[in-house]
Amino acid sequence: MFEINSSNDKLNLLKEDFKSLIQNRLNVSLAEKTISDSWHLSEWVFEEFFKNINSKEEFRTNLYKECPELKMAHDVANISKHKSLSRPKVHIQKTEKIKGAFSSAFSSGLYVSRLEIHYDEGKISIETLVAINYWETTLSKLKNQ
Repeated sequence: MFEINSSNDKLNLLKEDFKSLIQNRLNVSLAEKTISDSWHLSEWVFEEFFKNINSKEEFRTNLYKECPELKMAHDVANISKHKSLSRPKVHIQKTEKIKGAFSSAFSSGLYVSRLEIHYDEGKISIETLVAINYWETTLSKLKNQ
């Protein structure tokens, strides 16, 4: 659809959105879209590489072991779509918009504006949730098989 025909195309779109998100870290709409696209990339990867090998449930179990951040991405993507979840993968306690004092060009530390999600095991920044490195590595391995 709109020239997105493969999981690699979907990854490239995700990377473009991620780049925009880094430039505008407090854009909640873009954050939700980027996290949702990261989660939905799993559907593309399943259809393209695993559909005839694994069940979707087996695929997701392995996916969560390899990249636990995608559990949170699953929940964020589905909460933004449905408002609540009957079977969450993690327990989200709150989300927070933190307005930092410095630009990310000057610092990558605590004083940079960011979106965070607090859950049972701590907190995670939106940038970590997107799992770009995981998807790049995974797709590279799959294409080379």
